Amino acid sequence: MNPSDDYAANFARKIAMKIDPLEDNEFKALIQLMCWDAVKYCALKAGIINEAQNQRIQAKTDMVNLKDPVVIGPDALRRLRPGNVLGFFVDDKFIIHAMLCTGQGKAAGNKNDCVGVGKNVGWELLDLASRLQWAENGTVMAPPGMHGFDKPFRTVYIHYRPISYLAFR
Repeated sequence: MNPSDDYAANFARKIAMKIDPLEDNEFKALIQLMCWDAVKYCALKAGIINEAQNQRIQAKTDMVNLKDPVVIGPDALRRLRPGNVLGFFVDDKFIIHAMLCTGQGKAAGNKNDCVGVGKNVGWELLDLASRLQWAENGTVMAPPGMHGFDKPFRTVYIHYRPISYLAFR
């Protein structure tokens, strides 16, 4: 375990729990970013990456990918350590969302409604273990989204990787 992972998770949690978030510059910065870029911003604020790395790293593809382990069900998510990047992949093919695990089945993120919980904009701390629509096989059933899906839901796999790995990108 890398202490930097906890620093990033603590930053994410702290910003999500602000009493008056619209008065906070960090909150304003996070809600202007795409979900994966907002998670990368947490790595920057935790000192995991520097500004040069922040400019070079492509958040959508460099933080988590299909080769990383999969979270199988809500109990596995509850056991996952804080500071893991959660990548949500449709049909285990392409990423649609990213969040930062804060522990005990919770995660912080922006634009979370694409996976069936939270708002379309706003940095939030959400209990994913309890609120996601979990299938019996441990995947997540998410809304169809805006990609022309003709099904009532999409099968989503959650892959994860410690955010501290960005330091080596």
